[in-house]
Amino acid sequence: MENQTALQAAMTVAKGTTGFEVKDTLVKKETGKSITITQVLPDNKRRPYVQAANSFLTSSDDFEFMEVTSNRATKDFKFKIKNFDKIIVVQTKPDGKRGRTDPNELLTAGLACMSLPRAMPDDIVELDDMVDKVKELIPSTVKDYDKNEFAAIDGDYTNFCQALSAAIAIQKFCGGKGEKSYVTGRVWNKDIKKFKRNAYGMKDFNSSDIVIKRGKEFYGISLKKKDRSTTADPTLLNKAVSNLFASKDLVDEYNETLKDFMINKVVKNAEAKGLVPTGSVRSAAADRNARRPKWKQLVSGLPNKFFNDQLKGPDSIFGRIADMFEKEQDTIANKIMQLVLKTDLQELKDFNFHFALVTGIGRYGPKLGPVIEKAEVVPVDTVSIKVHELLEKGAPKIKVDKQSFTGNAAMLNMQLSIGNMPAINIAMRYKGSASWTSQPSVTAFLTREFKTFLKDV
Repeated sequence: MENQTALQAAMTVAKGTTGFEVKDTLVKKETGKSITITQVLPDNKRRPYVQAANSFLTSSDDFEFMEVTSNRATKDFKFKIKNFDKIIVVQTKPDGKRGRTDPNELLTAGLACMSLPRAMPDDIVELDDMVDKVKELIPSTVKDYDKNEFAAIDGDYTNFCQALSAAIAIQKFCGGKGEKSYVTGRVWNKDIKKFKRNAYGMKDFNSSDIVIKRGKEFYGISLKKKDRSTTADPTLLNKAVSNLFASKDLVDEYNETLKDFMINKVVKNAEAKGLVPTGSVRSAAADRNARRPKWKQLVSGLPNKFFNDQLKGPDSIFGRIADMFEKEQDTIANKIMQLVLKTDLQELKDFNFHFALVTGIGRYGPKLGPVIEKAEVVPVDTVSIKVHELLEKGAPKIKVDKQSFTGNAAMLNMQLSIGNMPAINIAMRYKGSASWTSQPSVTAFLTREFKTFLKDV
């Protein structure tokens, strides 16, 4: 009965404010002196809502306003009602929805330099407290971050949980908390620019998203994230097809192959079906080498289903790429191995630089609360040792799954093996109609066998 009275009072306060979408008014706990209620709303509305609630409470004869004196004063409010002995405390909780700017790298960089508690936060109060602490630390500790990333921290609790998961693992990798950290997305700071590497056709072969400094050592971290340990891994590679060829001659051959496919199959079939004007093949062939070729204009306006159908079968662009990959697989396999596994970065160890791939795992929900799982860590030293073992048994090879594009799927699947072990699953596909006039993208993921093999050190 007391809980119901408190719930009704909290909902009355919510109705007394305007412009706020308050959800899930629930009882959290009851003590001898108080009943704590939770209410869920967008994070950027929590503070304005608390201000409006306090204003409503102070102006109403039916409620007795009580001041919140803790650091939760901008996120909670409390009051009493007539003929009811217990204090009613309302804690606001964010709905967990994310904004557009991703603060994950910034959060991880800050948390990696913070003294972390032994016990993980298990409710919104403890989570908010950690958010406030890392926000205080970031300006003096993290270099080269974007102010929009800092502004996006509030309310992005799933990202925070994933960043905390990663930071715990990073501190273990570094041997303790960092003294300073750098975000590399916009610029490589002069302190760490010597570690940037151009290799294998990449200006950012050193794919460290953040770099942590501890003593004289620097630790480069390639950051990934996911919400559960059982969720599929994020891709370790996201490149256009031409980036995988080892020579300019191969890139030129691929570009000509792509033009032939687009003009002599896609545009030709589209003309036969009346999807493009008569004479389109002739006009597309005439300016195939122009800066803005006609075939790109024609292809960009085709229906999705029609274009996807052209990607299926042995004569699709994927079939032609598969033939090139098989023909040049020795050089392509070695390049993909380096682009994904980064074993050449071990050379930087002589310059006090260490590298690891870290996947933070966590999530947040208003009812679920914060969940921080153990991060996955793959140090380049470990990868280098294990890859060397496999290379003694055989060079990297690529196996093309030609069934992947001859069936119903508009994609090409491949697998890279090192020695005799399947190591990297590779997928090639177009990312929707906006990408039809460019190149298919290539993604890569470690196989389950290889991930297990890396743990056996």
